[in-house]
Amino acid sequence: MRNAVSALGLCVVVLASTVTWGITWGVAWGQTAGGRDEARAHFATGEARFKAGDYSGAITEFRAADHLVPSPILTYNVALCYDRLGDAAKALATYREYLDRRPDAPNRPQVEARIAALGGRSTPAATPP
Repeated sequence: MRNAVSALGLCVVVLASTVTWGITWGVAWGQTAGGRDEARAHFATGEARFKAGDYSGAITEFRAADHLVPSPILTYNVALCYDRLGDAAKALATYREYLDRRPDAPNRPQVEARIAALGGRSTPAATPP
């Protein structure tokens, strides 16, 4: 289990560039320059807290950044934090929220595997005819 969480943690670095890109171009998405800068600061603080093992603090910062410049990658980062905190229920809900917000997620198979490992279903059960 630790390896799976570590592997997902590595995705933060890869996906962080997507968030940074989104925050950089936030003005094009109708965000103010001040809001974009504030979101970038929250993201950087969240990333630092995540690396330091302060997952609760990272959640607060990632949520604040997401409020200013919405990005499903921030939701994924929050899910990782809950996972690291051992809060399976919140991790499951947040991983699912991430997949809802980003149906074409490049890490979808890994996230679905993590959902299954946490005791949830990776995809909703089909309704019988």
